[in-house]
Amino acid sequence: MRACAAILSGLCLSGAASAQQFNYRFEGVATWWWEASIDSGASWTSTLLEVPQGQGMVRVRASCAFPVGRFHYFGGAMIDQTITGMNGAGLSDTAIVTDRGFANQQTLVPRRFGNVLKIDDVSDSLPPGMGASHWGVFQPGHAVGPYTYANPVLGLLDFNLNLDGSVGDRHIGAWWRDWTAFFPDIPDVGPAIYFLNRNQVDWDFIFPDLTVNDLTIRVVPAPGAVALLASACAFAGVRRRR
Repeated sequence: MRACAAILSGLCLSGAASAQQFNYRFEGVATWWWEASIDSGASWTSTLLEVPQGQGMVRVRASCAFPVGRFHYFGGAMIDQTITGMNGAGLSDTAIVTDRGFANQQTLVPRRFGNVLKIDDVSDSLPPGMGASHWGVFQPGHAVGPYTYANPVLGLLDFNLNLDGSVGDRHIGAWWRDWTAFFPDIPDVGPAIYFLNRNQVDWDFIFPDLTVNDLTIRVVPAPGAVALLASACAFAGVRRRR
């Protein structure tokens, strides 16, 4: 929360006057998705990525596309990043948070809660969705920079997930944070915002509806293990026939 407050304060100071009043409205639909890479980001796969048991690490990133408009660009999002479906007995599956994230001004750590791994601010040790902090990704205001008008904007969140070799699915998703700490009269709104610069002086917030596409990383038996299992089954069948 402290990082978000500092960034929003900077946005206020970047306008025509420090007392500038920000307006907002609900408009359009944005899409947020995760994708994974096993070749250090040379190629990316969304929705479902199958990897063999021997794969030690997968790189994961989140991106967002939003309604096209003149002087529209991605503003920010607040989430608790989660990875679920792993073996809850140990800590073999861990996330290494890198500095590849988008405008990240926090110290981030992974914490396990049963079969859920959460990536969040170091100050938040509560389960997903319960703490006061979050992983915040933002762009500064037009007068501050640097910023990008890219749409979609890629790599908002970026981390490595170390795998423990166990077969099964890892689901990449999030608990989304609302903006009521900054706009108390707004109910729970979508997790992503972007800014509209109407005349290159005044700034408004736009809150789009959000479509979220989660990602599954599926660890499958290595080809050698499958062949060995098939041979064992065939041998057992021969013994039974005798």
